[in-house]
Amino acid sequence: MKSETIYKDFCFELEGILFNFDTSLLESKKYNEKVDLIFDLKSIVKDKDTKTNTLNFSVTLSSKGTQTKTNEILKECSNQGVKLDEEILKKAFVKFKKQGSMDYFIHKNAQGFLKEQLDLYLFEYLFKEMTAFDHKRLNGINTIKEVALEVIALVSEFENELCKIWNKPRLVLNSHFIVSLDKLKAKNYDLSKITNHPNYPKQVKEWQDLNLEIADNLLGNEFLPLDTLYFKDLEEEVKSLFNENEINGTLIKSENYQALNSLKNRYKEAIDCIYIDPPFNTGSDFAYIDRFQDSTWLSLMHNRLQLAYDFLSPQGNFYLHLDYRANYLGRMLLNDIFSKENFRNEIIWHFRTYQGQIQSNFPRKHDSLLWYSKNCNVNNFFKITYSDNYKDTVDYRRWREFIVDNNKIVYPNYPKADSRFDGYLKRYLQSTKEPKNGDIIATINGYVIDDVWTDIQAIDPKKADERLQGTLTQKPEKLLERIIKASSNENSIVCDFFAGSGTTCAVAHKLKRKYIGVEMGEHFESVILPRLKKVIGGFKSGALKEFNGGGVIKVYELESYEEILRKIKYEDNDKPLAYEEQYSDLVERKNESYTLNIEALENMGVDIKETLENLHGVGVEFFNEKVVKFKGNDKEVSILKALKEALIW
Repeated sequence: MKSETIYKDFCFELEGILFNFDTSLLESKKYNEKVDLIFDLKSIVKDKDTKTNTLNFSVTLSSKGTQTKTNEILKECSNQGVKLDEEILKKAFVKFKKQGSMDYFIHKNAQGFLKEQLDLYLFEYLFKEMTAFDHKRLNGINTIKEVALEVIALVSEFENELCKIWNKPRLVLNSHFIVSLDKLKAKNYDLSKITNHPNYPKQVKEWQDLNLEIADNLLGNEFLPLDTLYFKDLEEEVKSLFNENEINGTLIKSENYQALNSLKNRYKEAIDCIYIDPPFNTGSDFAYIDRFQDSTWLSLMHNRLQLAYDFLSPQGNFYLHLDYRANYLGRMLLNDIFSKENFRNEIIWHFRTYQGQIQSNFPRKHDSLLWYSKNCNVNNFFKITYSDNYKDTVDYRRWREFIVDNNKIVYPNYPKADSRFDGYLKRYLQSTKEPKNGDIIATINGYVIDDVWTDIQAIDPKKADERLQGTLTQKPEKLLERIIKASSNENSIVCDFFAGSGTTCAVAHKLKRKYIGVEMGEHFESVILPRLKKVIGGFKSGALKEFNGGGVIKVYELESYEEILRKIKYEDNDKPLAYEEQYSDLVERKNESYTLNIEALENMGVDIKETLENLHGVGVEFFNEKVVKFKGNDKEVSILKALKEALIW
């Protein structure tokens, strides 16, 4: 499913002024991101006969946060004697934007669906007049059916091609690492290569822009984040220093369905905690499209949740964050995918908003988090454990529950009314010795965390400590801290494929979890990457201020659906391939065998190693133009065969 608004040239009159909008320079978007339009006043034409003023605008997509210069437009109109106020100008822009917004669906079985619709049409046509069943009428129906079936064959063939492209695993593009200096020092890397590099001043400027402390000595702040984008000639040797287990997180710029579909082999049953906060019809100025019909939203989410389910480990937990507009839809979706038996809780996050009171109804003060487990028989959260120090202080006559965090009792809430001793609980206490993060222990004076969370507040927009610039639906770090601690251990993998402002990834990094964050659009570079660089650099914000910094992050893009459509060529060629090859320019024939043009792929920005590991779910020892050798496999495999899914559909 893809949402798009098709803008066309548009001319209309408003308050005696003709507004003419030219869309010839308006490019299509790469993703389902919400991108602002920029209106540029090109000319003002005055018709002396009709005394009509025409304002000619050029329309383009916003780039890097640029905005329409409304004041300059009004000033130019005033200088030329055109009476135009800001309200009328904004009405004109709104009217232009109200052109048809469409949700495009690629049908999985277009031929079957269209034939079914044809049968329904013919049935209605045949019985429209119950008494007319002569040969002429029947011959007419046969003719309609013959022509329609030919059209259906053509349409379904095209639709099937689009479906194959949509589901093709993606090539990894433009990969780079973000590495703290202490990690390089620990590998005995020669840091003079960095300080003497011609791009080093660009790296220093980025540190300054991020407000990170920089000493005269490079190692004055050993956690400064080095981005290999500035040091492409050194990138491969930096990457080679770290194995997969030493990488803290992976940030992926991609439409999330494509990311999940491309990573499904690599992370099958490997993730302990998934949290997502997807868009819905809020009408707010979010960084991505959120105005979907209910049916569209259900289809969009169902496809993604089906893929995400297979990522969860047997003890994995899934959290879906919604408000009142969609929580009922989310419950239906998750019941279908996880089954009702694996529903654990509806958690109410009761927060204090920093907005004025609403006069028309009761002010909204909560969101819902729907919590499901991969397997309800795995007692991976409400696990009662034993502490030797705690045993000495326990009064066995009264019991309550509390979470352990680094052997400290945390999260006070309100007393639980029923505090009677439970014999089963006592037996469970004897089954284990050491409490782990996320475990729950019993205490006489503690208070239980129930399914209404009142102690975590929304982010105060007036405080610069945690609030990021922009209009993303940013959640407080303390909220994600609780969720991640409750559902994972150190080195567990946490995933958020609606990464938004990057809160899940930032908190997971501080908690020493591995993580995968997926997001699309320009704010991937403008919001998420700077935030994680500041986390690595030890910038104190939000929760877990005791975290000092450091880490290694892998960053890359996946090719988009639109990029593939723009790239592919369908034409006859003389290359004797045994199969249809949309990327035939990347394949060469030498000495009766086929080889991969590695240089051509690398010139496209493709990370071949990362693509292979995503496709097959195992590490790559080496590859060349003919073969690839995977870790744990003594046999070499044809690299064309190994990359086939990403090259051919």
